[in-house]
Amino acid sequence: MLLAAVTGLCLVTLGSYLALASYFLRTEAAQTPERAQFFAASIDDALTRLEHLPYVLSIDESTLERIGAERAVGGLGSAFRVDHP
Repeated sequence: MLLAAVTGLCLVTLGSYLALASYFLRTEAAQTPERAQFFAASIDDALTRLEHLPYVLSIDESTLERIGAERAVGGLGSAFRVDHP
């Protein structure tokens, strides 16, 4: 009798798990396109908001001086290095 009860409980638990896993997978699959659209819109907004920066850096005198000094020394690799204490 006890063995039948434990076996029945295991079957109910397994069935519940499979049903919930299936529901979760369907729900997540339905929401994936919405999330992808949200992230794509966020990236597009950020790129649009920051698209002026290359121009700003190209006319900034301190940036141009730093790049020129680094080119004279032999490379741009350390032109924008920030030394942390």
